[in-house]
Amino acid sequence: MLLKRILTLYIFLILSSLSLLASINFLYMYQAGYQPKDIMNFIQEFYEKTGMVVNVKFLLYDDMYENILVSREASKPIYDVVLVDLIWVPDFAKKKVVIPLNDLLKDDEFADIPHKILNAFTYDGKLWAFPFLANIQHFYYNEAILKRAGISHPPKTLEEMEEDARLIKKKGLMLYPIMDSWNDKEVLTCEFTWLLAAFGEDVFKNGQLNFNNIIGVRTINYMKRLLDEGLMNPLSLDTNENELRDAFVVGDVAFTTNWTYQYRYMKDPSYSKVVEESKIGLIPVSETNPLHLGSVTVSGYQGLGIMANSKNISESLQFIKALTSKEFYKKNTNEIPIYKSLYPSLKNDSRIKIEQLSYAHDRPKIEDYTDISRILRRYIRMALIGLLTPEDALSKAEKEINSILKIKYQKVKN
Repeated sequence: MLLKRILTLYIFLILSSLSLLASINFLYMYQAGYQPKDIMNFIQEFYEKTGMVVNVKFLLYDDMYENILVSREASKPIYDVVLVDLIWVPDFAKKKVVIPLNDLLKDDEFADIPHKILNAFTYDGKLWAFPFLANIQHFYYNEAILKRAGISHPPKTLEEMEEDARLIKKKGLMLYPIMDSWNDKEVLTCEFTWLLAAFGEDVFKNGQLNFNNIIGVRTINYMKRLLDEGLMNPLSLDTNENELRDAFVVGDVAFTTNWTYQYRYMKDPSYSKVVEESKIGLIPVSETNPLHLGSVTVSGYQGLGIMANSKNISESLQFIKALTSKEFYKKNTNEIPIYKSLYPSLKNDSRIKIEQLSYAHDRPKIEDYTDISRILRRYIRMALIGLLTPEDALSKAEKEINSILKIKYQKVKN
């Protein structure tokens, strides 16, 4: 009897130890990208296959960055695996927030990923997060509104969209035909990035910030004109991406740009009132664009990183490999898969998404990006609400950014 009790206790201790080892904490974003239901379904299947428990926490994008930094400084890490925005990669590498994955993975595991996506998570020659979400912005429009206005096709240039919006407004079909997310958050920098590219410049060029120029002024003048003429909904200045999506799916918007995830909602009859009339197309560019680009967009790629203070490296890597498997992308088709070999099988509107991906422009890949973006969008907003001219706004932004970079450089040097 005593031997049986000892054996039972021994088995219990082994199982308890295994249970503790086979458990990780995962931080994911509740906004763009694969939705919580997709992730929860996968986690359940993963548990059934492996016995590993994955505790997931969902946060809005604006809360992700600080939560990850808090986990890094905690004596006991809050998370093992985190969703990493491409703009955080240099900062996370510098602060050793996540670990490099190069030594944990084989080169052939990257071979099928487009270089532009893989490169977004590489810094100082190391890979800091495994690509997971090929997120970009797309152009969405309400075809029924266009037809009622007598417009036969979606706009191919920003100027054509502007004229279409004037016509829609003039005919009384919509008070504000265009709506976007221009609130004072990271999305405003995203919007400025693709709009600047649409007029012919990159926000970061030849290793230097590149917005305080005639193209930057032209870009903000365009944004301001849409607001001043009542073509852009003034609520755009305080609207996030989820609110923008919701406005579009109830039929209150003729033209917008938003992340890929909007597509699944506008085509879901349980959520959308514009299932048939909602369409996706390539983002228009300015007719003044000297590069004569077919389209532009901004990248918002997301990767999966392992926290530097995690005690569950092998378990975290196992989870990441499973979540980035081709089987996951074949089953979850609402987003753009990261593997090139899956592209030929995509059809219809998914082909438009893949084509749009080829026009992606990146935001600056620098360690101080979060500070730079915060300053830039603050001054852009001041120009949009009329507190500064576009020229003054961009000049002041450049001056403040350069002063901060200079101070930080001097501190490092000293």
